[in-house]
Amino acid sequence: MKSKIPHLNIYIFDDDKTDIKIFKSFIQNERLDVAVLEATNDDEFNLLLSSKVLSPDVIFIDYQIPGKGGMNWLVELVKKNIAPIIMLTGRGDEETAAEAIKLGAFDYIPKDNISKYELSTTIFNCLERWETKKERDSLLGIAAHELRNPLATILGYAEILESYEDITPEQAKEMYSIIRERCEHQLEIISSLLDVTRIEMGQINLKILEINLYQVIEKLVNSVKLRADYKKIKLTVESFSNEIRLNLDPTRIEEVFSNLIENAIKFSFENSEITIKIWEIESDIFVSVEDQGQGIKDEELKYLFNLFSNVKIKSQPTAGEKSTGLGLAICKKLINMHGGEISVESKYGEGTKFIVRLPKSRP
Repeated sequence: MKSKIPHLNIYIFDDDKTDIKIFKSFIQNERLDVAVLEATNDDEFNLLLSSKVLSPDVIFIDYQIPGKGGMNWLVELVKKNIAPIIMLTGRGDEETAAEAIKLGAFDYIPKDNISKYELSTTIFNCLERWETKKERDSLLGIAAHELRNPLATILGYAEILESYEDITPEQAKEMYSIIRERCEHQLEIISSLLDVTRIEMGQINLKILEINLYQVIEKLVNSVKLRADYKKIKLTVESFSNEIRLNLDPTRIEEVFSNLIENAIKFSFENSEITIKIWEIESDIFVSVEDQGQGIKDEELKYLFNLFSNVKIKSQPTAGEKSTGLGLAICKKLINMHGGEISVESKYGEGTKFIVRLPKSRP
C-alpha cells in the first residue's frame, strides 16, 4: 500500500516565466502533490505573501530577482519564519549559495541543473529540517516558560532570607522547603526537556533485553503504593499471565509505565480506584491504565501527546502535586521507538484510560 503523499503549497519567485514553466513541469511528479503559486516581481510577491488562502510550505526565490533582490527578500522572510526558503542560483555560483545558507536559506539549487528527483528530494529534506527547527524553537519556548516562574519564586525567597534578620526559624524552614521543592521541580523539567531533545535528535538508542513485563508493572505499582495509600486510592493489576516475555528496553519501558501510573494517581480523587490490565490479542500485548479521576475534555484529547501544542489541558493534579506536562509526549515517542502505539480514552468528570500496544516481536 502506497503512503499518502502530502499536499504542499509552493511559492516560486522568479522574473523569468520560462524558468517558472520549466520548474512547474519538474515539480509535477508522482512524488509530490503540489499547488505552485508564482510571482515575477516584488508587487506580485508581496500580494502572494499577504494572501491568507494558501500559506506556503516551501518558498523558492531567484537570487537575481530585480527590485528588492533575492538576498534582501531572504533576510526579510527568515525573520518572519513562515516557511523554509530554497534559493535558485546560477551554475558554479557556490559563493552566492554559501552566502544564502549563511543568511538562513535551507538549501539552494542551480537553475540550469534541476532534475525532478533532485527537486523533490530537496523539498522533502527541507521540510524535515523545518519540522526539526520548529520543534527546537518550541522546546526553547517551553523551557523559558516552565523555568521562569519557579526561578522567580526561588530568587524571591532567597532575597527575603538574605535581607530580613527577624525571620523566625519556623518561617526560614518553610521558605527553605519551598525553595527545595521548586528546585526539584525545575530539575524534573530540565530532565524531561533533555529527554525530548535527545529523542528528537536520534541520540537515544534502545538497549533491548528480554524482560518480564508483568514483573515490571508489579514493581512499579509497589513503588507508588505509599503515594496511592496517602490519597486512599486502590491500585489493582489484572493480567492474563504473570509471565510475559518481551524484548524491550527495560529502563525506557519503566519510564513509560511509571509516568502513566503516577499520572493516574496525581489526577485521581481520594477514595477512587486505578486499574491496570494486561492482555494479548494475536501478535500484540496491551496494557491499560484506567483511573476514576477528572477525565479530559473531548476537544483537548487530540493535543494530549503533542509537546508543542498551545492548548492548555484543564485537568490538574488533585492534591497539589507537580506536573511538567511533558511526560506523555515522551511516553508516546518511546513507545513508538519500540514499534508500539499509545492511545487514550476519556470521559470528562469520570476518568481516563491510557492503552499501550506493544508487539510481541520487534520488526
